Amino acid sequence: MDNQPLSWKVYVQNYLNAGGNVNVPDFTSANQPPFTHYYARHNAAVWYEEVLSNTLGSQGNIVDFEQLGIDVANGTLPRFAIIVPDGCWNLHDSCSSLINADDFLNSNLTPMLNLPDFQAGGSGLLIVTFDNGNGDGAGKVYTAVIGPNVKPGYVSNVSYKHENTLRTMLDALGIESYPGWSASVADMSDFFSLNAGSVVINSASEWFDAGPVRAGEWRSVRTGRGD
Repeated sequence: MDNQPLSWKVYVQNYLNAGGNVNVPDFTSANQPPFTHYYARHNAAVWYEEVLSNTLGSQGNIVDFEQLGIDVANGTLPRFAIIVPDGCWNLHDSCSSLINADDFLNSNLTPMLNLPDFQAGGSGLLIVTFDNGNGDGAGKVYTAVIGPNVKPGYVSNVSYKHENTLRTMLDALGIESYPGWSASVADMSDFFSLNAGSVVINSASEWFDAGPVRAGEWRSVRTGRGD
């Protein structure tokens, strides 16, 4: 994204309380009072060499979750965003519950979903997903695709994996470099209506183009659970 360039941020719950830098380790009850329930392994941005070496000041794009409400209110959301809840709000730790997770989404995403980008005629896109399921027995996770160009109430019969989600995000952002397995999979274009406004989805098997994605109108949110 820096090479495009595209604006991006990662909003991480309890990031500042945990230390506020890319070298902060996973929370454990032994090594990290105060009990932040921040997990570096859920904050994938801190795994990348470009971020660790602060290329183009990229570490400044990783901010505490409190900044999300400020950016929504000020209309300064980036083109691409990831939200990382802490362990008490993402169903990972014993302090978490379905009610907690639902409250987190309802309280924190509703203001963003009320923005013009997510109303009729807009081109906002929100993806809520998990990194793994409970015990990973079936390898299935819940994923919701939300936006004015998404088919209402649609449930796909296609078996998708995280690389398909990544491919979808890259295609919508207009990025044509596909890392890892995303290079050999299709995007999730069946979720989108044929008159999908400014959303652009391209894949080897399916293609539709309803105009370019405009700056400031594409958001991706990932909520994580698991190891």
